[in-house]
Amino acid sequence: LDSQSGAEVIALMHRLNHELGTTFIVVTHDSAVARKTDRILIMRDGRIVHEHTVGTPFEEDLAAFRRSGLGQAILAGDEAVLARFGSDERAALRRLLEGVT
Repeated sequence: LDSQSGAEVIALMHRLNHELGTTFIVVTHDSAVARKTDRILIMRDGRIVHEHTVGTPFEEDLAAFRRSGLGQAILAGDEAVLARFGSDERAALRRLLEGVT
């Protein structure tokens, strides 16, 4: 599908889910499409290796930041990384990242 038609199909699926309780199983390699669902199952070699409930776009971005190299360095207290930030910024980043799973 082109991007416009794809967006229309996803919107229709959301509407049917919310109005009628219809469940859809979508198989995709497109992470942008997967993030529009309520739940993501990641499979490898025919087995579920990870299950994830999708949050708001902000929550998803924050979780991705926490998993990133920079996020992990901040959480680990890496002084070379933390030296880039002021003390208030360091504290705020740690509080933000520590509250994310």
